[in-house]
Amino acid sequence: MDVTSIADQLYFVTVYINAADDNGNTWTGTGFIITVDTRQGVANAVITNKHVVDGATSINFRMHKKDNEGKPILTQTVNIAPAVSDVIGHSDKDVDIALLPLGPILNDLHDKGEKVFFKSIDASVFIDHLYEGTLDSIEEIIFVGYPGGVYDSVHNLPIIRSGHTATPIMIDHNGTPRFIIDASVFPGSSGSPVFILNQGNHSTKNGDFVQGDRFKFIGVLAAVHLHESTGRIEVLPSSNIVSTFNQVMDLGIVFKAKLVLECIDEWLAANGHKRIEN
Repeated sequence: MDVTSIADQLYFVTVYINAADDNGNTWTGTGFIITVDTRQGVANAVITNKHVVDGATSINFRMHKKDNEGKPILTQTVNIAPAVSDVIGHSDKDVDIALLPLGPILNDLHDKGEKVFFKSIDASVFIDHLYEGTLDSIEEIIFVGYPGGVYDSVHNLPIIRSGHTATPIMIDHNGTPRFIIDASVFPGSSGSPVFILNQGNHSTKNGDFVQGDRFKFIGVLAAVHLHESTGRIEVLPSSNIVSTFNQVMDLGIVFKAKLVLECIDEWLAANGHKRIEN
């Protein structure tokens, strides 16, 4: 597979995270790879949600192998099982973002002769406060991940879904650095990166028509709004049992991109490094 366009590359920025605890419970989530420049060189990390790894005693994910031409081998992967203790959470307990350093993993794979293929989200495409102000109150978005654990298991490729913003990105929803998207979000999508992607052209807030691609990373999907409904299950002709159940509202909670940079900066500072801002 030739991976050339932005859309092509998006299929290789995420990893399918499997987590387990000592009681035999297992669950899944999404992680995605970011790249930042530091004075010491390039740093790579996997970003996910804290709740994807909280309580886990083991986690693992897979990466595609790479052929001699530098292309991904879709049906061949390398299994990676990092230590849960290596995961670093954002210092704010209410920010559901965590980071796993990828550099040591890549170095270990290299030492073992394993060549892996991946793409990453560069800090240069992270949205900032100034760019937020240029956006309209409703913008089309896409997000990449593994909703309900669904993915192409033969080729190890994620699912890309779409929707639109349900609250303006430039406004902190309920006074917190989050916004809401209107999209079909399911467990397993936790940790999915959310983007604005317009290929070829796009319109601006003031109605101008701009030629060219627009690609911005805008945040991390963390949760979905649920609505509790009441249903009636008839057990016998003379008796009824009322049951409650949760119904997905197709509203996802997204933590803003700047919080990922904060988590990255905390990690780098703890190691005596500093990110070079673009």
